[in-house]
Amino acid sequence: MAPGVEEEIRQAYANIRQVSPVEARKWLYGLQTEGRYAKDVWAGIYGVEAQPEFAVM
Repeated sequence: MAPGVEEEIRQAYANIRQVSPVEARKWLYGLQTEGRYAKDVWAGIYGVEAQPEFAVM
């Protein structure tokens, strides 16, 4: 999901600012290097059946 979200952010910026996709990519990269954009990505592999100690009762 994260790549799709980033693509939407870049497209929105490009549309609003009327810049090329390359410029939008540079803008987002700049935000990342300045620490103004961070990714919080989570992926679960195990279900409750595999790790019952994490089940919410």
